[in-house]
Amino acid sequence: MRNKTTAAILALVFGMFGAHWYYLGRKIKAILSTVFFFTGIPLIFSFFKALSLLSMSQKKFDKKYNGGICSDLNMNIIALNNSLNALNPTACEKAEEIELNQSINTNNQSDEIVIDNIEDLPNF
Repeated sequence: MRNKTTAAILALVFGMFGAHWYYLGRKIKAILSTVFFFTGIPLIFSFFKALSLLSMSQKKFDKKYNGGICSDLNMNIIALNNSLNALNPTACEKAEEIELNQSINTNNQSDEIVIDNIEDLPNF
């Protein structure tokens, strides 16, 4: 699980070498920053990237760099308990929706007919 503060610190300290891009899994940007570090251009871009990372919401960061997996433990527990595939990109949104539905606490009963034995079926 990637951390936005760690990424911002890497961008400020080692940004001219593309360390934050390696950490965030953006290999092409990382290689370009490493190749062109001597120009100073990656240093300028990394400063602004650090600012954007620090100002970005945690939810947006998770969606963009953590594949949509929430960094909030409570949201992950809800997503794991109530989602068939908790690792999908919308796990955070599903967890929030489930949390809202639980707070409403609606008790809808089903009108299903359950037949335990095939002999109980009516003859036509």
